[in-house]
Amino acid sequence: MKYTIFIFAFMSLNACATTTDCHEKLTQTEMTNCAITKLNRLENKLDKNIAKISSILGKDNKFDLANKNWLSYRDAHCESISNIYMGGSLHKFVITECKAKETALRLKSLEDDYNDTISIITKGAP
Repeated sequence: MKYTIFIFAFMSLNACATTTDCHEKLTQTEMTNCAITKLNRLENKLDKNIAKISSILGKDNKFDLANKNWLSYRDAHCESISNIYMGGSLHKFVITECKAKETALRLKSLEDDYNDTISIITKGAP
């Protein structure tokens, strides 16, 4: 019986370690930490993409202003949708998951919106 419980516990921990969905974690702390890790990865990727596009576009562009405004929008939007969790243990998780979702969408948007522009500037053709 002891071994059965141990094997089941080990399998459960293993399954949690390989999942990418933070909602499947066992505790609120694990869920929040997972969301923070996911957000940090996405923000690092976003920062690299923004720096690359900005360097190609040069200083006289609206790109940097657009990114600053997008970040303000993302943060305000995520705070807004998490209001019902204010003061609760889910509050930080909901905000962080929202920011991760919006950041992933922004990465896709940058790729879609600036792919042709970058090709034209760097290669002379789309």
